[in-house]
Amino acid sequence: MSSKKYEPYLEFCKKARDNGRKRFLYKAFNDQHKKNTTLSIVDEGQDPKPNDAISLNAEAHNTRMDSGLEQGEQVTSTRSLFYTSDAARDPQFNDAMDLNPEAYLDFVNNDYLNLRRDPRLLEAAFEYGSKYGVGSGSSRLLNFTLPIYGEFEQEIAKDKRKEEALIMGSGYQTNATVLSSLMDKRVLNAEPLVFCDRLNHASIHHACRLAGISQIRYDHCDLRHLEHLLEQNVDAGSGTRMNFIITESLFSMDGDATDLKLLAELGRKYNAFIYIDEAHATGVFGYGLTSLLPQEDIDCFDVIMGTFSKALGSFGGYIATSKVIKEYLVNACTGLIYSTALPPIIIGAARKAWEIVGRDDMRRRAANLIAMAEKLRRALKANGWHLINGNSQIIALTRPPKLDGTRNLMAEVDNTGMKSADCGNRDEANWSMATAKRLREEKHILVAPIRPPTVQTSRIRINLSLNHSNDDIKLLIEALGKAS
Repeated sequence: MSSKKYEPYLEFCKKARDNGRKRFLYKAFNDQHKKNTTLSIVDEGQDPKPNDAISLNAEAHNTRMDSGLEQGEQVTSTRSLFYTSDAARDPQFNDAMDLNPEAYLDFVNNDYLNLRRDPRLLEAAFEYGSKYGVGSGSSRLLNFTLPIYGEFEQEIAKDKRKEEALIMGSGYQTNATVLSSLMDKRVLNAEPLVFCDRLNHASIHHACRLAGISQIRYDHCDLRHLEHLLEQNVDAGSGTRMNFIITESLFSMDGDATDLKLLAELGRKYNAFIYIDEAHATGVFGYGLTSLLPQEDIDCFDVIMGTFSKALGSFGGYIATSKVIKEYLVNACTGLIYSTALPPIIIGAARKAWEIVGRDDMRRRAANLIAMAEKLRRALKANGWHLINGNSQIIALTRPPKLDGTRNLMAEVDNTGMKSADCGNRDEANWSMATAKRLREEKHILVAPIRPPTVQTSRIRINLSLNHSNDDIKLLIEALGKAS
C-alpha cells in the first residue's frame, strides 16, 4: 500500500477524531438480540473486550450518535441524470411487461448460478428473519450493528484477500456513493485525474458527476490506450493530483473482461488508486476475477466492489478494501451513513450464497457454465452471427454487417460518459427489438434487446445460467436460425 496515496484519507480521519466527530459502527455482542443487548462503540478498528462494553436496555434507550455534520454544499446539476429513448417507449417492448416468466425460456436475468430460489438461501433468509426481524430498522451508524454484518464482512475480506470489507445497499448505490466520496475534491485538495473505461456502468459515470469530476476515458478494455493517457496526463514529478483508474472486471453488456494483470502493473507504475467493479464476475469466477490473481496484484487494487444481486441470487453491494479506506468511508460515505442497513433476511441469503460459491462443487459447475457459453458462441458464429468478443456467461449479438460494406453507426458519448438519447443507428435498434419480439412470440424465448442510450451499439444480450440445459441451448440456436 502506498502511504502517500492514502494520506488525504488518513488526514480526514485524524481531523474527525481530533474534533470529536468521528463516526463509529456499533456492535451488538449479544447474538440473541434480546432486550438487554450489550453494545459497544468500536474505535480504531479494534474489538473492545466484552467486559468493557456498555450494557444498554434496547427498549429504554434510543441509542444514537450525534453526527456532528457540517452543512456542505449541495450537489446540483442543470442537466438531467436520466435519459429516455424513443425505443424505450416502443409498444413492442411494453408488450413484454405482462408476460408470465414461468411460461418462457429466460435468457435475460442475471441469476447466473440459479441461486435466487435455492432452498438453502430461502432457509437462511427465514432463519435470520426469525432471529433478527425482517428489516434492520435504521442506518448502521444510528443504531447498533448486529453481529451478522461484521461477521459477514470479515468473511468477504478474507475471501477477497483484503484487510476489510463493508456491506452497503444496492450495487448502484455502492458505486455512486463510495466513488464520489473517494473523489471528493475537498478531501483531496485538488481535482483528481480519473481514468475510466469508456463503457463503464452508469453508476460509475453518476459517481463522477456527483463528485464534479471530468473523466479521461480510454477505449474499451484497451490498456495500451490507458497507458498512453496516463503518460500524457499524470503530473510529472509533482504528484499534486490523485490518479484514479476505474473499471469493471467483467462488462455486463459485452461479456468481455479487463486484463487485470496489466492493470495492476499500470497501477504500480503510476501509483494509481484502482477501483474494480466485480458485479458480474462475482460467483461465476469464484469470488471474482481479482481473486484469481496473486496477492501482489490484488494489493494494487485499492477498492474491489461487488454485489450479491447477480450470481449470488440475493441483493446488496459490498466493497473489499484497506482499514484506512473503510474508516474513511464510515465517516464520509453518504450511501452508508444516511441509508438503512440491508435487512437481516437479505444478509442471511447473501451469506449462504457466499458460502456456496466458495465450494468446489459450485466452482466446477460455474466452470461448466463458461464452457457451455463457449459452445454457444461457436454455434452462433457458425450460423453467421456477429458476436462481440467475450469469454464469459454473457453473450452479445449485434446486427450482421451490411452487405454493401457500410459500417454501423456508433453512438456518441457526452463528456459525462452518459450516452445520448438521440444517437445510435435506429435501424439497429429496430432490429434488436424485432428479433427479441420474434423469439418471444414465436418461440417463447426471452432475450434482452439492449439499445442506446444504455449501450453505444444495439445488440441482443443472452445471459446463460445453471438453470439452462443443453436442450435449452439447442432451442435457442434453432430459434435464432441463420443470421440474415
